[in-house]
Amino acid sequence: MKKRILFTMYAMEIGGIERSLINMLESFDYDSYEVDLLIFCHTGEFMGMIPDQVNVLPESRSYAAIRKPLRDCLRQRLIKAAFVRGAAKVAANVRARRL
Repeated sequence: MKKRILFTMYAMEIGGIERSLINMLESFDYDSYEVDLLIFCHTGEFMGMIPDQVNVLPESRSYAAIRKPLRDCLRQRLIKAAFVRGAAKVAANVRARRL
Protein backbone atom coordinates (compact mmCIF):
# COMPACT_ATOMS: atom_id res chain seq x y z
CA MET A 1 0.00 0.00 0.00
CA LYS A 2 1.36 3.40 -1.01
CA LYS A 3 1.76 6.14 1.56
CA ARG A 4 -0.11 9.32 0.67
CA ILE A 5 1.47 12.78 0.88
CA LEU A 6 -0.15 16.18 0.38
CA PHE A 7 1.81 19.38 -0.29
CA THR A 8 0.24 22.82 -0.43
CA MET A 9 1.54 25.96 -2.12
CA TYR A 10 -0.05 29.28 -2.91
CA ALA A 11 1.42 29.50 -6.43
CA MET A 12 4.39 28.19 -8.37
CA GLU A 13 6.10 31.53 -8.98
CA ILE A 14 9.89 31.69 -9.16
CA GLY A 15 11.29 31.37 -5.64
CA GLY A 16 13.41 29.21 -3.39
CA ILE A 17 10.57 27.27 -1.80
CA GLU A 18 9.02 26.49 -5.15
CA ARG A 19 12.37 25.36 -6.60
CA SER A 20 13.00 23.17 -3.55
CA LEU A 21 9.55 21.62 -3.91
CA ILE A 22 10.21 20.77 -7.56
CA ASN A 23 13.56 19.20 -6.65
CA MET A 24 11.92 17.13 -3.90
CA LEU A 25 9.08 16.02 -6.19
CA GLU A 26 11.62 14.91 -8.80
CA SER A 27 13.37 12.68 -6.25
CA PHE A 28 10.33 10.80 -4.87
CA ASP A 29 9.90 7.05 -5.30
CA TYR A 30 6.42 7.10 -6.83
CA ASP A 31 6.14 3.31 -6.49
CA SER A 32 6.01 3.84 -2.70
CA TYR A 33 4.24 7.22 -2.46
CA GLU A 34 1.11 8.81 -3.88
CA VAL A 35 1.70 12.58 -3.97
CA ASP A 36 -1.01 15.23 -4.21
CA LEU A 37 -0.23 18.91 -4.70
CA LEU A 38 -2.77 21.56 -3.73
CA ILE A 39 -1.90 24.86 -5.39
CA PHE A 40 -4.21 27.68 -4.38
CA CYS A 41 -3.56 29.75 -7.50
CA HIS A 42 -2.43 27.81 -10.59
CA THR A 43 0.06 30.41 -11.81
CA GLY A 44 3.81 30.66 -12.08
CA GLU A 45 6.76 29.64 -14.14
CA PHE A 46 7.24 26.35 -12.24
CA MET A 47 3.78 24.93 -13.06
CA GLY A 48 5.18 23.18 -16.14
CA MET A 49 8.00 21.60 -14.13
CA ILE A 50 5.76 19.53 -11.84
CA PRO A 51 6.43 15.82 -12.48
CA ASP A 52 3.66 13.92 -14.27
CA GLN A 53 3.36 11.45 -11.38
CA VAL A 54 2.14 14.22 -9.05
CA ASN A 55 -1.63 14.62 -8.80
CA VAL A 56 -2.25 18.39 -9.02
CA LEU A 57 -5.59 19.04 -7.36
CA PRO A 58 -8.07 21.42 -9.02
CA GLU A 59 -7.83 25.13 -8.27
CA SER A 60 -10.48 26.62 -6.00
CA ARG A 61 -11.38 30.31 -6.22
CA SER A 62 -11.93 30.39 -2.45
CA TYR A 63 -8.41 29.18 -1.72
CA ALA A 64 -6.92 31.66 -4.18
CA ALA A 65 -8.55 34.42 -2.12
CA ILE A 66 -6.19 33.79 0.80
CA ARG A 67 -3.65 36.37 -0.36
CA LYS A 68 -6.03 38.81 -2.01
CA PRO A 69 -7.04 42.02 -0.25
CA LEU A 70 -10.54 41.90 1.26
CA ARG A 71 -11.67 44.56 -1.20
CA ASP A 72 -10.70 42.30 -4.13
CA CYS A 73 -12.50 39.35 -2.55
CA LEU A 74 -15.68 41.40 -2.33
CA ARG A 75 -15.33 42.65 -5.92
CA GLN A 76 -14.98 39.06 -7.11
CA ARG A 77 -17.99 38.05 -5.00
CA LEU A 78 -16.02 35.69 -2.77
CA ILE A 79 -18.31 36.64 0.10
CA LYS A 80 -17.62 33.65 2.37
CA ALA A 81 -13.85 34.04 2.04
CA ALA A 82 -14.08 37.78 2.70
CA PHE A 83 -16.30 37.23 5.75
CA VAL A 84 -14.03 34.58 7.27
CA ARG A 85 -10.91 36.66 6.66
CA GLY A 86 -12.57 39.78 8.09
CA ALA A 87 -13.76 37.92 11.19
CA ALA A 88 -10.30 36.44 11.73
CA LYS A 89 -8.76 39.91 11.43
CA VAL A 90 -11.16 41.34 14.01
CA ALA A 91 -10.51 38.42 16.38
CA ALA A 92 -6.75 38.86 16.01
CA ASN A 93 -7.02 42.58 16.76
CA VAL A 94 -9.14 41.93 19.85
CA ARG A 95 -6.68 39.33 21.10
CA ALA A 96 -3.70 41.64 20.42
CA ARG A 97 -5.30 44.42 22.49
CA ARG A 98 -5.65 42.08 25.45
CA LEU A 99 -1.92 41.38 25.52
